[in-house]
Amino acid sequence: MTGFGGGFHPVRGWICGFAFVAMLAGCAKDVAPDLSLAAETAPSTPVALPPIAEDGTVMRIEDSEALSFKYSWPKEAESESGIAALLRAASAVARSEAIGQAAEDQKTASANDAPFNPHSFEKGWKVEGDTPALFSLSAEFYVFTGGAHGMSGFEALLWDRKAAKRIAFVDLFQRPRNALEPLTRSYCQALNAERARKRGQTVPMGSKDPFDACPPITGQVIVPAGDPGAPLSRLRVLIGPYEAGPYAEGSYELSLPVTRPLIQAMKPAYRGAFRAG
Repeated sequence: MTGFGGGFHPVRGWICGFAFVAMLAGCAKDVAPDLSLAAETAPSTPVALPPIAEDGTVMRIEDSEALSFKYSWPKEAESESGIAALLRAASAVARSEAIGQAAEDQKTASANDAPFNPHSFEKGWKVEGDTPALFSLSAEFYVFTGGAHGMSGFEALLWDRKAAKRIAFVDLFQRPRNALEPLTRSYCQALNAERARKRGQTVPMGSKDPFDACPPITGQVIVPAGDPGAPLSRLRVLIGPYEAGPYAEGSYELSLPVTRPLIQAMKPAYRGAFRAG
């Protein structure tokens, strides 16, 4: 699930996923650990820096008959020691859990003389905005653990540089829900426009189809974004499969302009990191 810029919530073991997964796709069993899990289980000693690719991307890779694993983030994230620590710990936890689950499933399949589908895990972070006050990143992940199909989703990481800590999108505001209510209309309009583009037809108003309804913006990943070296002027709303349409439609990525009223609703310490788009 997603919510307020947080991301996919981890669940250990075999799951049936979202209700729509169980109903439409035969109970896929794909999950992904996120940064909150890594923070809770992070080792007391620093995690070593994984190899750096030629393009400067930091990567942790595992490639075996049972598992294809890749976790990456931009080298710019290493400029903040707190972010670097979170990402290193998160990648180490994700790799350990992915290896363990693949080995367990492979052993179970062998014991039951059943075929084993190799697992895969891929998660890549990218910079969305970089200001003196805030550093913003987003990640997209894909996980396959032998179910009907894999599952993909998004996560956000918003870093308060002065406080040197990760914050949620709602932490930017004095009264979060009041601030987000005006966004709902533009968000739903943008979503329906993208649905119409994908489906080749207008989404009917008042439809009882759950895939035509507008899922609450408070349940989606929201990422402040801006051009390199410039204030944050956009809100990227990232919606995973099944949230706004059938699996075949994939994910939805929307861009909403930051408005002056939205900036005024923020805590004074964060207003200077934004400009109206």
